[in-house]
Amino acid sequence: MSVQFDQSARTVLTNARRLIDEAVNLEFEEPPTTSFYLIQLAQEEASKAFLLGLVHRGVIPWDNHILRACRDHKCKQLLLLVMDYLNPSEGGDFREHIEKLVAQHFSEVPMKIADAIHILRYEKIGRWQSSSWVWAEDPKWDSEALKVADGAMDSIKQDAIYVRLGRDGSIASTPFHVKVPKYSEQRDSANRMVDVVKALLGETIAIGGLEKIEEIFRALFTETREAKSA
Repeated sequence: MSVQFDQSARTVLTNARRLIDEAVNLEFEEPPTTSFYLIQLAQEEASKAFLLGLVHRGVIPWDNHILRACRDHKCKQLLLLVMDYLNPSEGGDFREHIEKLVAQHFSEVPMKIADAIHILRYEKIGRWQSSSWVWAEDPKWDSEALKVADGAMDSIKQDAIYVRLGRDGSIASTPFHVKVPKYSEQRDSANRMVDVVKALLGETIAIGGLEKIEEIFRALFTETREAKSA
């Protein structure tokens, strides 16, 4: 375990909390898109801290590709799917989630979560490492994980802060007309992501399923890629 990465993760996490506070200050401003944008950034900072925490714990190795993933919005948004699985909203099927984890002894994770990690490892980081390979058989990724990887989540975030132009130069959308997810739900999500990182860094009690997620990351970042050279 590296003290350096522990410190980096904690510093990034502190910034995530700062962004949440900044978003709260703008909660009742119109349009609500600025607070939404800041909350999205807070979530991404939390996912960056999560990635650094995995490095700190020796789950994955640090290299230039992991650094690039820390800077890539889509990579961080894929990690948010994993973190949301680890600490779901209490308003959702939380009890069912916990009961399933206990019953299975963390032996399985949903396809969406497994695919989010696989896409991060192979379609993102793997193709940064080398673009001269193809799958022996094209994988059929979970549709939600694939949408995140293709930028669906990032597109909403960008439209919340920028004026988007059409191909002919006309106005396609403005932050004043963008419908964003309910702010309170996004704030709750950001706080839950912060709690996941705190558990990863040992600040709070362990979160159910974290061991299994670490196991998957460890396996994927040490195994030989199941693909053939082009």
